[in-house]
Amino acid sequence: MKPNTISYKKTAYRRFIEFAGAMTPFRSIGKATIDGFVAVAAKMISKKTANKYKTELSSLWAWAGKEGYAADNPPRQIDAYAIKKAVKYVPPANDIKSLLDAAKPGFEHDFLICLLHTAARISEIRLLAWEDVDLERRVITLWTSKRRGGNMEARKIAMSDTLYQVLSRLRESDPREARHVFTDPSTGNAFTRTSNRIKYLMRDLCLRAGVRHFGAHSLRHFMATGFHDPYKAQKVLGHQNLKTTEIYLHDLGVDREAASVFEDITNRITNGENSAPNTAMQEGENTPERGPVINSTNEITNEITNRKNSTNEKRDYFLQ
Repeated sequence: MKPNTISYKKTAYRRFIEFAGAMTPFRSIGKATIDGFVAVAAKMISKKTANKYKTELSSLWAWAGKEGYAADNPPRQIDAYAIKKAVKYVPPANDIKSLLDAAKPGFEHDFLICLLHTAARISEIRLLAWEDVDLERRVITLWTSKRRGGNMEARKIAMSDTLYQVLSRLRESDPREARHVFTDPSTGNAFTRTSNRIKYLMRDLCLRAGVRHFGAHSLRHFMATGFHDPYKAQKVLGHQNLKTTEIYLHDLGVDREAASVFEDITNRITNGENSAPNTAMQEGENTPERGPVINSTNEITNEITNRKNSTNEKRDYFLQ
């Protein structure tokens, strides 16, 4: 597991132990005790945190059951609190362009290009090694550890022309003994997630660009909205399950065709027509309202950097 995952679990378990009593035998802990702990967490912290703690305890009891320490899973019997689901933020195209303009030449600009042209997680670019960069074949291999048991899994991404130029320049200017593409000069190794350069990268860029603050993962959200084919999006985003990608795209997208259907139906009502609503537009069809289908990160970033009239309407187009 990642260090921050372990840290969160330790916090949840420590607070539960403080609530239940350190000397309480594990086998004697029942649903009532767990229910009381979750209720206190909801009252003292938040319902969202209470739900997370319930999930962590359920994972603990599942492990205990596998190891023979528990016969059932009391946390799983407790209903989760109803909460307002957070909306994934998708920054407008203008803000992405402002970030690119505000980025300083060198690390900031190059790191930002790598994030945009791969739709990768920040950790995947932070830990990107030269052995996973094939300039000859123009292929980059990204590794994710978001798998059961912490197993690492690779996915290959074709380099865009822009990404190829950046990585070629970095390879020529970087000493051959360097293992990682982005190396912390103070350690000679890859940047850690707590390195100031990584920790405050997006904050500093957004401040300098004068845009609403958003994290590196929002760049991933933005790039994902350009993929209308869930299978292509799944490969690029590195989701193990297509259902995850479909949910991801659903959370990010807006069905703008529905607005036309609503308009058509109400027009028929007011005009006294009996014809069925016109919903014959084919998927992927180019129309003035929909625009061309985009299927690569390079096409998306080119749309940002090359179009003179890049406005918030661009974001609306991506979210169709």
